Amino acid sequence: MDFSFPRYLAAKRSVDDRALNRSVWQALVERLSALEGAPMLRVLELGGGIGAMFERMVEWGALFHAEYSLVDEQVENTMVGMTTLSRWGARQGLGVITDERRLFLHGEQNVFQIEFFPETVENFIGRMHGAHRWDLIVASAFLDLVDVPTLLPPLKGLIAPGGLLYLPLNFDGVTIFEPEIDPEIDRAILETYHRTMDERGAGDSRTGRRLFHWLRDAGLDILEAGSSDWVVYPRGGGYAPEEVYFLQSIFHFFEQSLRGRPEIDPQQLSRWLILRQQQVMRGELIFVAHQIDFLVQAP
Repeated sequence: MDFSFPRYLAAKRSVDDRALNRSVWQALVERLSALEGAPMLRVLELGGGIGAMFERMVEWGALFHAEYSLVDEQVENTMVGMTTLSRWGARQGLGVITDERRLFLHGEQNVFQIEFFPETVENFIGRMHGAHRWDLIVASAFLDLVDVPTLLPPLKGLIAPGGLLYLPLNFDGVTIFEPEIDPEIDRAILETYHRTMDERGAGDSRTGRRLFHWLRDAGLDILEAGSSDWVVYPRGGGYAPEEVYFLQSIFHFFEQSLRGRPEIDPQQLSRWLILRQQQVMRGELIFVAHQIDFLVQAP
C-alpha cells in the first residue's frame, strides 16, 4: 500500500475516539476544571503526531486556554499538524495566526498557543530539563514505543508540582482478528508480531499492565485507570472509509514487522494478509487491540 503516517494518524481518529476510557477522561476533565481561572495552562504532548489529541481536548471540553507544546520526531507529522490545526481552528470559528513552527488560535472563550518541536522525545526532555515544567503532560499511544522505566525519571522532572500525566492507549498484549483463518497460523503470526515489539530495544508488548508498576516505582500516583480497546467492526455491511485505511495500515505494520522473520513462512504471511484484506472487502473483519489508559499525578 501507499502508506502515509500522517494519513494513518488521521484515519485512526474515530477509532481512538471510541476507545478512550470515559472514566479516565472524566477524571482528567474534572482535574483540569479545577484549574480554570488560573494562568495559562501549560500542556506538553509527547509523540503528538498531527495534533488530533489537541483537537479532541478542545472539542470535548477539556481545554479552553493553553500553551501547548507538541513534540514529534517525524518532521512530516509536525508539518501536517501545523496545516491541519490551522484549518481546524478556522472551522471552529477561531482566529488563526501562524508563525514558523507556532500557531495562535483565539476566540471569545479560547486562547491557544501551540508550538511544534520536530525532534525526539529524549532530546526534547534533555534540552528542557531544569528549564521548564508543565501542568499536564500527554502521551497517547506512545509509551509502548519507548523504554518507559528509563524515560519516566527525567520526564517526572518536567511535571509541575501536583501536575498531571494523561497516558491513554497503551497496548497491552492482546490482538484479535476475527473470523479465524487458520488457528495455528493466526496464533503464530500474532505471537511473533508481539515478540517483535519486545525485541526492538524500546517498547513492550505488555506496556499497559506494566505501567501500573513502572508508575508506582517512579513515585507517581495513579488517579484513574481503565481499558481503552481499539474495536473496529463492520456497520451496515462495511466500514467508514477512514477505518478501511486504518485496517490497511495495521496490515502494513504486520507485513513490515514479520517479513523476513524465520518463524513465519513468507508465503503463509502473504496469503494471510490477502485473506484479511478480502475479509475487509466483504465487510467481515473484526479487529480488537487491548489497551489501557492512565491518569497520573506527580507529588
